[in-house]
Amino acid sequence: MSGNRWQLLAGAAGILGLVLAPTFLDSFWVFFLAEILLFILFAQSFNLLFGYTGLLSLGQSVYFTVGAYTVALLIRQWKPGVGLLLPAGVLTGMVSAALVGSLAVRVRGHGFIIITAVPTVVLVLLGQDQSAWTGGDNGLNIIPPKLLGQYSFFDPTVSYYAVLPCFLATMFFLRWLLATPLGQAFLLVRENEARAAVLGYDTLRLKFVAFVIAGGIAGLAGALDALVTAYVIPSSASWTVAADAIIWTLVGGAGTLLGPVVGTGVLLFAREFLSDIWAHGYPLLLGLVLIGVVLFAPQGVVGALRKRMGG
Repeated sequence: MSGNRWQLLAGAAGILGLVLAPTFLDSFWVFFLAEILLFILFAQSFNLLFGYTGLLSLGQSVYFTVGAYTVALLIRQWKPGVGLLLPAGVLTGMVSAALVGSLAVRVRGHGFIIITAVPTVVLVLLGQDQSAWTGGDNGLNIIPPKLLGQYSFFDPTVSYYAVLPCFLATMFFLRWLLATPLGQAFLLVRENEARAAVLGYDTLRLKFVAFVIAGGIAGLAGALDALVTAYVIPSSASWTVAADAIIWTLVGGAGTLLGPVVGTGVLLFAREFLSDIWAHGYPLLLGLVLIGVVLFAPQGVVGALRKRMGG
């Protein structure tokens, strides 16, 4: 059987497993799996920038938080349905990314990193001061609208089946995007921006487009998180949250769609498991994992497995 056919079968089995997961998991694990799926999307927003376009952004948490607060404030003011809330989260994530990206893509190296990191500090500080809009350090509790007018997000199964289609649609979108000429141009910028410019590509525009798309994906993840947890907080914009996406991606394998899936899933499960038996065990484990990845699998877990299999 060919490699492509094996990949299709594995993908179909994975999707089937995700669809059926709530039938054999209890409520806590259904909720936890929903959180993992939306955080995978968050990691994929960083992966699109760093793994496929070569841009090290420290600010994906900003667009995640903007998407989350968009949902929270819309619910508090107008109470629209989920069909409007999720696109609104994506849109505001893209708009905020466009504002930052219009400056960030014009500089390289440390300058780019600094410009993407500054909004994380600004947003956290503003969130702490503007308590009427953001709830300050306590954040905002919300009551999500019912899905399809009758299913409550306080039911973990409802939350899961709201997140799952968004997760699958985004993964298929990314797979499609990266196979298009635009996606291939992202890769060319990553490999050699100067050569891409010589070949006639508008590298600034390409980086800006990738930045905006990644912002929209992060905004979607934030919007889903607001609906699933019924809670938003300014500190979710901090650079430490952005660092989570970076770590998950690097451990799993940047520049692969499966990398953030593996990295996010494994590390979040490890954090949950260790929280019950050793409160401070996760930071130690994370440090050991990162050292191991740097020394033995610089391309991440997925990259190392592909290399071993000759793929």
